[in-house]
Amino acid sequence: MNFDDPETLAKVIAEAIDDKELEQRGEKGDELWYAPNQLKPHTGWRKVTYDDGRTMALGQCGDGKLEGLSIGWSSNGRKEEESTWKDGKIMTYVVFKPNGEKCPETNVVNGNGVLVFYDDDGEVATRATCKDGEVVFDSGQAEEEEEGDDEENVSLTLPGVLLNCLPPFAFIGGLAYCMEKYWGMDLEDPDSNVPIILFVAFWVIAVGWFYFADFIKKKAVLR
Repeated sequence: MNFDDPETLAKVIAEAIDDKELEQRGEKGDELWYAPNQLKPHTGWRKVTYDDGRTMALGQCGDGKLEGLSIGWSSNGRKEEESTWKDGKIMTYVVFKPNGEKCPETNVVNGNGVLVFYDDDGEVATRATCKDGEVVFDSGQAEEEEEGDDEENVSLTLPGVLLNCLPPFAFIGGLAYCMEKYWGMDLEDPDSNVPIILFVAFWVIAVGWFYFADFIKKKAVLR
């Protein structure tokens, strides 16, 4: 199939099912795509689009996984990458520079190799490694997922929560000290709601601080 032919490409894009319409079913980590109201996993074309409706990626699926050719375009419509997949794993990968030339550094064979991605000015934007059919971005660089509807989630791990609780703990502790020493409030009074209010305020501030700190860290990585 010749995707350099605009008519052929437009026909495939029109027939492809939008990623937003596909459903993922199955155990976590081994989900399969299903077309709406279908009992069998999707076999055919799948597309991902930008907010303005232009195509971001087009890929062949087989039994609910990427199987065959996959093509990606930038937001301004230039062809960025072309890959082949087998059973949901990358087999080969080609990256294109903004001028249309193939990247001489990118070399992925049988799911293993290196990749280099470019920005619209032709400068190297990201380097990555493909290992056993999966892309691993170099340390310190943000990983941009292919799925258009995937969102970054904050993981509330115990060490992270404890570490980020220190600033709000210090703030609430200082406030409680001032309330009792300088403002004459008895925090041990069983009829007082102040301890409960302070406890609730502590956790609200602690969780808020955790998300704020995580947001700042992600911004630093993206820069």
